[in-house]
Amino acid sequence: MRWLNLNEHGDLGGRQDREKEAKRQEDIARSTEASQNELNQFLSQLLPGSTEFNQLQTEGLALVQATAGAGDQQAQIRELGSRLVTEQQARATAGEPITAVEARTDLAFGGLREAAEFTSEEQALLNALRGIEGGGEGGSVEDIFSQLLSRAQDPGAAFDSPFQAQLPLAE
Repeated sequence: MRWLNLNEHGDLGGRQDREKEAKRQEDIARSTEASQNELNQFLSQLLPGSTEFNQLQTEGLALVQATAGAGDQQAQIRELGSRLVTEQQARATAGEPITAVEARTDLAFGGLREAAEFTSEEQALLNALRGIEGGGEGGSVEDIFSQLLSRAQDPGAAFDSPFQAQLPLAE
């Protein structure tokens, strides 16, 4: 003997149950599409390859694929996306690298920047040649270069000793 599965109306169901199921599937598909669109909007605001982008992509896709609580999906995606976009903007504003490639590039070029920087003596000489007084590290070094350049521009000053002013004090 076979058992028949009857629906709540006491009949075999058939067409009405299929229509309800089709409508439910359609609602799920609409909700999933809306959630995916919301996720894509936030992903477009993030830099691909960044930690925020990867986190939103992973967690957002998990939320999109979750069918339970369809109304909550979009709110959760919106909250997560807003938070991650704000975090990335804050890091960019602070001058921090956004992607691993950017961090690696900064590290690689950091050594070159340090090697290319002027020493205090080089900066002092450059400032003296440009006519800029003071403002550098090692002020005494800068004074020496400035004095040398001013003496070189006046031929008579080459015979004057910079210690001439201190000579009467020593006597």
